[in-house]
Parts: sequence; C-alpha cells; structure tokens
Amino acid sequence: MFSMEGYSLDNSISTASDSPDSIQTFSISSVETTQVFLSSSVFQNYVSGGSFVSVDDHLVIDDPLYVIRDDKGFLQLTDYARSTIDDCCLRFEVLSRKVRSKVEYAWIDLTTDQCSDTLPVFKPDDHNQKIFEKSRSTLSFLTLTEEFKEFNLHTAGLDFAQTVYAHIKRLKISQRLFSEKTLLDDRAFRKIKSGNWKNPTFDAVMAICVGLALGTHYGLPLLKKAGYTLDRSDRTPYEILLACFCGHSIFECNRHLAEFGAPLLREREYHAFVGS
Repeated sequence: MFSMEGYSLDNSISTASDSPDSIQTFSISSVETTQVFLSSSVFQNYVSGGSFVSVDDHLVIDDPLYVIRDDKGFLQLTDYARSTIDDCCLRFEVLSRKVRSKVEYAWIDLTTDQCSDTLPVFKPDDHNQKIFEKSRSTLSFLTLTEEFKEFNLHTAGLDFAQTVYAHIKRLKISQRLFSEKTLLDDRAFRKIKSGNWKNPTFDAVMAICVGLALGTHYGLPLLKKAGYTLDRSDRTPYEILLACFCGHSIFECNRHLAEFGAPLLREREYHAFVGS
C-alpha cells in the first residue's frame, strides 16, 4: 500500500454495516481502487469525471477545501478534510472474502501478497450519492468544466503536438519543468514546440497526461489525437491513473503502476532518476 510518509488518519473506519461480515470504510489502497474500478461501472462513472482524487488512500473531492500540496509537492488532505472525512470522501463496504460469492465482483490477477482477506465494494448509497453531487457543485469542478470547453473549442483543429504545446502554454510550464514532470527529453519538447511530432508512443503520451495532470477531461482527447484509447484491458491501470490519481507526480504514479503490475512510464529514465 502506498501512502505518504508521516501522515495517517485515525478515523478511516466507520461503524459496521448491516452485514455481520462487513464494515464500512473511507480508506482504500491503490490496488483496491483498481479492484473496485474493474468491478463497478457505477464507481467508474463517479470518478471518471475528474471530481475526485486519491489522497493518502482516500477518494476525496478534488477541491482546495479538501486537498492541498505540501512543501514537497505531494498532495495531502487539508486539516478540514481530515476532521470531516465523511463529508468529502467516498465510502466503501469491506466484505470478508468468505462472502465473496454473495457479491458481483470481478477479481483481478494480483500477487498473493497484494491480496487480503477482505474485498472492497462500492455502492451508490445515499452517502456516496450525496458526496458525488457535492463534488459536481464545487467551484473547482465547475471551473475545470468551463476551462475544458473553452480549451477544446480552441484546439479542435490542432493535432497532437500542437495540442500539447497549447497545454504547456495554458499551464505556463517551462521546458525544464516539462522535462522534470514528464521525464521526456529536450528533443521531445522541441518536436512539440515545432508541431512536428508524428506517431508518438503510448508511453510518451501517457507521460505527458500524467506529468501535466491532464486527468480524464484533457487526457482522453489528447490520447485520441495521438491515435490511442484506453479501451484495452491492459491499459486499465493507466485509465485509473487519469481518473483517480490526477495531480500525482509521474514518480508516484509509477509506484502505483508497480503495485498494479503494469509497465512503468518512461521506465529507463525513471530508474535512472531514482537510482534503481
């Protein structure tokens, strides 16, 4: 389980649900998030709109009231969010593995040490519906939606490289910062700036989506312009990164990919940077 060092919650577990074999929790690891994402189309609809983000193993409304960056650039919950978890986080039911046959669940192929004796299940109950509606009414989400519409209109006729450069200008990112965030070299930046990058690899496009925190709103259209989709089952981990981990650095996202058992982004550059 990946979590930020030095930070923990003591109110992650709520009271027991009606089932004697289950409890309710607000805490869900990246691997468990993958399991729920694969098993629940409702959960996919909740998180794919870009209004939630995974922070310290919680799916929290992505708004400055609840999420901030620390001095090292890591996302963390605000003091307010920590004290009102039930007011800003999605809730999950954790079932004992012995009642697995009683629920509809698509189990993914994980290594033994990743599997636990419990199964997280997402239900669109009154709590989760309330949090979902709240997430869609925040100023952050409404602003993102309006900005996306304007950006999409402005870049409708642009190709992949031109659209990436439009993102770079929108985010006011320098060449050096672009390389740091994406692990792409200066040659890639020059191709983007000149509008002359044909047939980029899936790895490079995803590195841009993650590094620039494009999420599903901006990421999926950019992937389409590069000739890629996330419909293939082997690309589900990358879809989860866009949907649930937007704003996490490429280094953090690679830790999640390692937990998923998926190929890392910019793997050679990543290992060279972290020294492994």
